Amino acid sequence: MSLFAQVTSLDGTRRVEGKLSGPVVEPEKLGAALAEELIGQGAGSILDAIRGESAVSR
Repeated sequence: MSLFAQVTSLDGTRRVEGKLSGPVVEPEKLGAALAEELIGQGAGSILDAIRGESAVSR
C-alpha cells in the first residue's frame, strides 16, 4: 500500500508533502507515520494558521 499526503497553506505559498509505502494490513500505522513525517516538515504550523484563519472568518 502506498499513501501520499500534502498540506498546503490557504494562499498556496507553503506546502509539505510525503509518500510512504507499507503493508496493506497496517493502514493506521502507515498513516500515523506519514503524519509524523509531515509534521516534522512543518505541516503543524500550516494547519495552525488555517485553523486560526477559519476561526476569524466565522
